[in-house]
Amino acid sequence: MTSSRWDDLASIGRLYLFYILISALVGVGIAFSLMLGEGRGIYVPGLLVGAVIGVTSCTVTFGLSLAVSRWLKKRREPTQAMSRVFFSFTFVTGSIMGFLLGEALAATIFPNVLVVAPGALRSWLSFIGIFSLVFGLLIYTYEGMRQRLRSSVERIKEQEFAERELELARSIQKRLLPPSELTEEGFSLAARNEAASHVAGDYFDVFRMSNGDLALVVADVAGKGIGASLIMASTKAMLPFIASESSVPEALSALNERLVRDLGPREFVALCFARFSAADRRIEIANAGLPDPYRVTPEGRVEALEVAGQRLPLGARKEVAYGSREWLLDPGDRLLMFSDGLAETPGPDGLPLGYEKLADLLPRTDETPADWLTMLFEKLRSETRGDLSDDWTAILLHVM
Repeated sequence: MTSSRWDDLASIGRLYLFYILISALVGVGIAFSLMLGEGRGIYVPGLLVGAVIGVTSCTVTFGLSLAVSRWLKKRREPTQAMSRVFFSFTFVTGSIMGFLLGEALAATIFPNVLVVAPGALRSWLSFIGIFSLVFGLLIYTYEGMRQRLRSSVERIKEQEFAERELELARSIQKRLLPPSELTEEGFSLAARNEAASHVAGDYFDVFRMSNGDLALVVADVAGKGIGASLIMASTKAMLPFIASESSVPEALSALNERLVRDLGPREFVALCFARFSAADRRIEIANAGLPDPYRVTPEGRVEALEVAGQRLPLGARKEVAYGSREWLLDPGDRLLMFSDGLAETPGPDGLPLGYEKLADLLPRTDETPADWLTMLFEKLRSETRGDLSDDWTAILLHVM
């Protein structure tokens, strides 16, 4: 017999002992009331007779209810109304049978104690039937409340456990991301990743290419939660190895081939990949389904850096030939790469913010990249509902 079976039996045993105690007290209480009502003195054998009848009635009723309820559950799950009717009928039947058996048992144990007066048996059975019906409905209601309370406690425990697991997953995910700020000769950058749920499907990455150029990546995995975060981690692990000896468009095409094999239906990764050479301030961009990066000049002019050609998200279709385009950045220029969550966040009217509005919100101040992104995110929160319906991820490159 398994441990769960023993646990079930132990629970039933504890419940049975609880009802035995209640039934014995009820029996004693009824015997006490009868003694007072009939003008007889209170004596212990009479009280014990009431306890015996109460315990016997409870035992028969409990056993009958347990047996028939298990038989019924094997055939179909009863509705609440059916359960109530069935339980009441079983309780009345079991109580009457238990009363008759308890009366016989009490008469054997206490032969000199009058249990039921001659001719009063029918009245007693009617009383027992009505009393047991009311008492049974009370027990049914109590059991229903107890089960609902237990289910609620279990759900709360499961929710707390799930939240702890998600917090751990988010902590691990954050450790997978590179440092959010970097400053070297000729440039500085900062990145932000704010998740709509505990774990994000978006990610950013910054790493060195084999020739020393800087690779900048912003990606958005379809979906949210643990599944999207696992795809994110896999994509992040593969791209640096693929990109080390490839051109920017070749790296995206090769990554797409791998993701097509690994991802399931309706799973894909929108990704923007940039290669920056600090020596000549040249940047090459390939885009697989993310918004066009914004170039913000020192004068405050905003330009969307659009890449022509196929821009399908990675993993959506085999053999996609991605293109790329190069730009020469001027000193003071800022390059913003971002996921679509920034522009598609609902405003107070419920409609997406939009890319034109996002461009208008871009700070035109000479702040550090970290402060610049902080200002942008604060403006976004003030212009939208504030709660994230999608992840917000952005990288800002400032050319010096």
